Amino acid sequence: HTYLAARAATQGRHHTLGINFRSSAAAVAAVNHLFAGAESHPRAAFRFADPGEPAANPLPFHAVSANGRREQLLLDGGPAPALTGWLFAGDRERGCIGTAAYRRDAAHHCANRIAGWLNQAQAGQAGFRVPGESAMVPLRARDIAILVRNRTEARAIRDALAARGLASVYLSDKDSVFASPEARDMLHWLRAMANPGDVSALRTALATGTLGRSLAWLDGLQADEMAWEDTQERFIRYRQHWQRRGILPAVYQLLHDFAVPGQLLGRAQGERSLTNLLHLAEWAQQASDGVDGDHALIRLLAEHIAEPGSDEQVLRLESDADLIQVVTIFKSKGLEYPLALLPFICSFREVDSTQGAPLYHEGRRPVLELGSRKSAATSFERADDERLSEDVRLLYVALTRARHATFLGLAALAPGNAKSAALHRSAPGYLLAGGEKLPDLQSLRSRWQDLAEACPALALEEADGSDAPLGYRDSATPAAGKAARLPAHPAFLRWWVASYSALRHLSADEAPETAGAEVRDEERAPQPAPLTQEDPQRPAPGTLHAFPRGPEPGTFLHGVLEDLANAGFDHAVHDTALLAQMAERCRRRGWDGHVNTLLSGIAAWLQTPLAPKEAGPGEDGPVLAALPRYRAEPDFWFATTNAATPAIDRLLRAGLFPGAPRPGLGQQGLNGLMKGFIDLLAEHEGCYYVIDWKSNWLGPDDSAYTEEAMQHALLEKRYDLQLAIYLVALHRHLRHTLGSAYDYERDVGGAMLVFLRGIGAPSRGVIRLKPPLSFIEALDDCFAGAGPAGPAQESPA
Repeated sequence: HTYLAARAATQGRHHTLGINFRSSAAAVAAVNHLFAGAESHPRAAFRFADPGEPAANPLPFHAVSANGRREQLLLDGGPAPALTGWLFAGDRERGCIGTAAYRRDAAHHCANRIAGWLNQAQAGQAGFRVPGESAMVPLRARDIAILVRNRTEARAIRDALAARGLASVYLSDKDSVFASPEARDMLHWLRAMANPGDVSALRTALATGTLGRSLAWLDGLQADEMAWEDTQERFIRYRQHWQRRGILPAVYQLLHDFAVPGQLLGRAQGERSLTNLLHLAEWAQQASDGVDGDHALIRLLAEHIAEPGSDEQVLRLESDADLIQVVTIFKSKGLEYPLALLPFICSFREVDSTQGAPLYHEGRRPVLELGSRKSAATSFERADDERLSEDVRLLYVALTRARHATFLGLAALAPGNAKSAALHRSAPGYLLAGGEKLPDLQSLRSRWQDLAEACPALALEEADGSDAPLGYRDSATPAAGKAARLPAHPAFLRWWVASYSALRHLSADEAPETAGAEVRDEERAPQPAPLTQEDPQRPAPGTLHAFPRGPEPGTFLHGVLEDLANAGFDHAVHDTALLAQMAERCRRRGWDGHVNTLLSGIAAWLQTPLAPKEAGPGEDGPVLAALPRYRAEPDFWFATTNAATPAIDRLLRAGLFPGAPRPGLGQQGLNGLMKGFIDLLAEHEGCYYVIDWKSNWLGPDDSAYTEEAMQHALLEKRYDLQLAIYLVALHRHLRHTLGSAYDYERDVGGAMLVFLRGIGAPSRGVIRLKPPLSFIEALDDCFAGAGPAGPAQESPA
């Protein structure tokens, strides 16, 4: 209707492409003859003419001439007719055939004919030859396209082809890879990889059809504890692959370990399944870049499976091998094929209540009928009438795809439980009879024969609906295998995004599961047991030492300080509305008894110098409320090249608190990026400081926050590594932005670790570090791969 509106608006300025350059002269003549004959029907070929005023047809059929083709198609030892109707008898007593029988017989006949042609091609009796020349190009499977309406028809013909040893590929404009069984299996695999300890998820993954494990194998796992542990260990390794290298290598490793490609390619339609798996694995790798973590990717995949449908999700072709193409008519628009077969073209689907609300047009205005079929019978009839017009247009598309020959499955179709044929409600029936009923097989045969007598390009063939398959004998020599190519470059080092959290919690046999994510140490700590009334470690009520401990309070206090910074430290001191908001957030977490503690803590944090009470002249620490410039939670990324954690650890032990014991860092290579978030980057007296808040509980009162105790906590948690990473990030940033004007001794104040609960102690809960420039440069060189460490070695894990 959009086209008709445009056509009406451009009346008198229409241009027609009058020559067909695609098809043979006989193929063009056959289509011209069929539709030109239908143009004499009361509503014309495309059913837009007004029977009372036929000259006012807004969509007439225009016959075209043909440029023709040099080559000629030969089938069965002779020239093939351009348009052949296969006539299916069905029930000879009734003179019609049911839908299921029509689909079955048409699929069998079509597959048998294709098998016969391809057998003939191998004997030199079917192919393409230029008249006057002796050489013939044999017909190949890829020259044949079977046009269908939907997946049901595609499945019927592909099953029939497979039974005859013929490979095919299905191309649809609607099928999504997420609607495939492989997508659901992939979802189960990812769930098991993400949580290998979940016995139920792992059993489900192992039982998926795509994995191809036998019932005996699955049963054996239940009885063999060692076999189960080995299998569970495999999925633990897949999880490590996922987090180290990405989901694509993890899935590839699973496919290799379970020999999935080999066993799939041994099945019917196995290449389709394997293509779907590879497509899904690539999608998962790309999608993982935009989601946060493995469970987010699993959730996204589950959502796509629940509601599939985007252009990127449409099924890909299995391969570019020599395959018969099964294509939807919609998808075939604009394409061309040497042979086009339409075995199910007489089928149709009447508009009824099972298809949702019917749509039709009054003039060019669309109307959606919301009533039932019983109460709005006329609307349903009009919608079905438009359905028939659309089917005719689709038939025109289908009949104009072939270069040389088209084959139609013709039958006096009686859909459902109908006792007589209803072919007049299908597109071929309309073209043949213009709406008149064709009640039986004989009337259909007579109409087609009348057309064929007037046009030699048309032919009629009595079809054999026998399900006895005609075997296809492929005499082609298998393609010679090629030797696998070997890489000429050195092996790639693993590239990943590291962070302090990943390195701090890495042991010699652990994967960096937190790579790319900053996790505060207090967020990892378990919630401590509540203190009893008699416990000598019980802090005095109303002090910061009595404030709740654990992951949630630690995250809460960091969030409070970030919000105070964003509002402005100097402004926050006197902002009663902001302080009331902080108090309400505290109450919401059930900490009503600690609201006053929080408010007094905020006042102390904002107005107390971050330096020991006994600090001498020139050693005064910054006061948050008086800072001239600062930024909360700035993130940083810097490159790491061929570095190793043992070398970094040696530098830290020699340069920060030398000789003091601390846990070791696990063996790991750093090649990629280091990322992190600094709690506060501040300028004080012309120097830049990196400040990190810690909510760790060191004891029940201020006396617990001595320099020795804080140093012990710093080294036990390896905060020395965290502060050193932050200082290197600051050093690289200032060196880049200030250039030759940068002076480390003048511009960098150092790093400060602030234990928030110790703000009232003589130490103020502060440890301040400013290592010498030589240490910072050595660590910077180590991260850059130019330090004393030498090449980084991958850990065995």
